[in-house]
Amino acid sequence: MNEGADALARLGSRYRRGDADLDEDEYHRRAAGIAQAFAAEFRRVASVPA
Repeated sequence: MNEGADALARLGSRYRRGDADLDEDEYHRRAAGIAQAFAAEFRRVASVPA
């Protein structure tokens, strides 16, 4: 799950630097997609019996 956190951190860093390759809406869409995938993976892993 560190990969999801890293992806969000990289995206946030690009946004904070003001990288112009994506507009603000696209940054938000990508962050939401990463967060949704991260949450789905967390739920999947949490539901597996130990």
